[in-house]
Amino acid sequence: MRKPGSLIRAALLSGLLGLLATAQEPKPGAPQDAAAAKAPASGEEIERLKARREQALKLNELIARANAALSAKQWPEAAEAFQSLITAEPERWEYRRGRADALLNSGKYEEAIRAYEDGLARVQPELTAANRGEPATERARAAGQMLTNQGNCYLKLGKPDDALAAYRKAAELEPNPSAAYFDLAATCYNLGRVDEALIYCDKTIAADPGRADAYFIKGSILLGNATMDQAGKLVGPPGMIESLQKYLELKPDGPHAADVKEMLKYAGVEPAPAKK
Repeated sequence: MRKPGSLIRAALLSGLLGLLATAQEPKPGAPQDAAAAKAPASGEEIERLKARREQALKLNELIARANAALSAKQWPEAAEAFQSLITAEPERWEYRRGRADALLNSGKYEEAIRAYEDGLARVQPELTAANRGEPATERARAAGQMLTNQGNCYLKLGKPDDALAAYRKAAELEPNPSAAYFDLAATCYNLGRVDEALIYCDKTIAADPGRADAYFIKGSILLGNATMDQAGKLVGPPGMIESLQKYLELKPDGPHAADVKEMLKYAGVEPAPAKK
């Protein structure tokens, strides 16, 4: 079973792709009040417009460079481009998240953790201000993804308790917390904290009934809790067989399919043939 650290999601600035900075210049033919139509732009106003246009072009160039580096998985170059964007527009949390993701994929976990903290500090006020609706959902999802990736960094650094703390925060924020719950389940399982893992498996399944690996972990834990009756027959806890069968139903050719079939045979149950 893969550890959560191997499930790193390169969230990589989904909101940034396609983003273009634009200078707000009057459009040809746009209605203007009479005074503005008569008065020609002053030299100072023209210079301001030129400066804004130059700034927009510079931002577009940096965004294009960052996107190209992400597409090519050139993480150091991507981190550098995002740092330039942060310098140009320090209030944008998207750039800070992009830099953190690039650092994570570069293996610079300590730096990535700090970068995610910067991104979270920027997005939290916007999340609070948005309060509800799509803007709030978007920012809650972004914050949850940053916390999840921060947890992955902690796992890479051998700090599972810090990782679990980050995953718990992510589960509180994410509109759909199934991924965060699964990271909690898998991490607890790998640490041998099976009672906690079982709780988080159930939370994962409740949030996303189609997440097959949650059934695998749950079935494995319950099989470990099975006993033998006086006749030497294995007696499993409620839900054991159902969880293993559900994994095969969802992933008949999945990476754990062979193991699950052996578990079912050990429990005295013949695996059902895969549905066509």
